[in-house]
Amino acid sequence: MGVLLSRYPNMDAKQVRELMFTTANNKMSDGVRFLGTGQTSPSGASIAWTAPDGLPDERWGWGIPDLAKGMYGPGQFLSPMTYNMDKAPLDVWSNDISQIAIKEREREDLEWLAGYKEQGIAYAGEFSPNVLNPDGTLDEQAFMLQGILGDPSIQAITNGHPELYDKITHEDAVKWRKEWMDERAAYIQNNIDNNLYTASLTKQGPGTLIMTGDETYEGGTTVEGGKLSITGSHASSIDVKGGTLGGSGSVGDSVTVTSGVLRPGLASEEAAQLTGTSAGNVLNVGGNVTVGRQGRVAVTISGDRDYTSVRAAGNLVLDGELDLDVRGKLTPGTVFTIMSGSSINGGFHALPENRALNVGGYLFRVSYKNNSMTLTVMQPVPNNGK
Repeated sequence: MGVLLSRYPNMDAKQVRELMFTTANNKMSDGVRFLGTGQTSPSGASIAWTAPDGLPDERWGWGIPDLAKGMYGPGQFLSPMTYNMDKAPLDVWSNDISQIAIKEREREDLEWLAGYKEQGIAYAGEFSPNVLNPDGTLDEQAFMLQGILGDPSIQAITNGHPELYDKITHEDAVKWRKEWMDERAAYIQNNIDNNLYTASLTKQGPGTLIMTGDETYEGGTTVEGGKLSITGSHASSIDVKGGTLGGSGSVGDSVTVTSGVLRPGLASEEAAQLTGTSAGNVLNVGGNVTVGRQGRVAVTISGDRDYTSVRAAGNLVLDGELDLDVRGKLTPGTVFTIMSGSSINGGFHALPENRALNVGGYLFRVSYKNNSMTLTVMQPVPNNGK
C-alpha cells in the first residue's frame, strides 16, 4: 500500500486502500483463477475462488494486490469519491471504473433491511444456547454446542468454571441485539437517503485529471476545480461547477456547465502523456448540453479543418459565453460547426443570429440554424497597413 500512497499523493489512505482492493488480481499468471495453496481445505471443502469478477470472495477477499494495475487508477468506486488534486498537477486514470461492488452491497443491505422491518430481531436467528439452566446449574450440552466446555484455554482462563462468567440475561441479549440492528437499519437508510449506494466522482483542486477508460459508474461526475479530460467513454452525466471539462472521448449522458468552462478537444500537452494518443478535437455527448449564464464554451480554430467542437445527441441549451481562439490561416466562406445537437435553444451572450464576431484577425458570421451553432468566415480584418 505504501507504493500506491506514493503514486497517488492526492488521495487519502482510505481512497488508496479502496484503489488497492478494486485493482487486485484473482488470477494466476496463466489467467486461471487462483485456488490458494490447494483446491480443498483439510476438511475436504473447496477453497476455490467463487465470487464473480468485481466482487470480493468469501474466502479470499479482494485477491492479491496488483501494483501494475494499481498504477492506472481505481477499478471501481466503492462510494462517492472526492478527488482533490491539490498536490500533483496531472494524473491519468486508464482503468475502466465501475460500481459492481457497491451495487451488490446495496442489494444485500436492502434485503437485510426488508427482512428486519418484517421480522424484527427474529431476522437475526436464534440466540446461542445459554450456558446456565433456569436453576443456575451448568448446562453441559449448551457448553458442548458452543465448543467451550472442552476448550483448554477457556478452562484455564476461568479456572475451570466458565459458568461463572455467563452474566448476560435474555433481556439484555434482546435489548443489545435490537440496538445493534436499529443502528444498522439507520445506517442503511442514511445511505439510501443520501444516494451513497451509487458511485460518483467529484473532481476538485487545480490539477488536471485525464480519464481514458470505460467509466460505467452511474452517479455522474462533478468538476469543481482544475480540469477533467475525457478521452475514453463516460457513461453518466458530467456537471461543471467551477472547473473545466475537456477531451475527445464520449459522455453517454448530459453535460451541464453551471459555471466554469467546456473546452472540447485534447490539448497537445495532454496527448503527450498518453501512449499512442493524438490530440483530438471533438467531444461527443449522448445527452443534452446546457451552458448556464455563468458558463463558457472555449473552442480553438487552427485551420479550415482543424478546430474543436461539441457533438450532442440531445438538445443544446445556451446561455453563457463563447471564447474563441483563432490560431491559423482561414479561408473565407469556411463554415465551422462549433456545436450541434437535436435542437438548439438560446444563444451565447452578446452573439445573436447573424452577429459579426471579430477574433484573431477574421470576421465570423454567427448562426444557430439547423440545430447547430456555426461560425462562417467572412473575410480577414484589415490591419491598417501594419
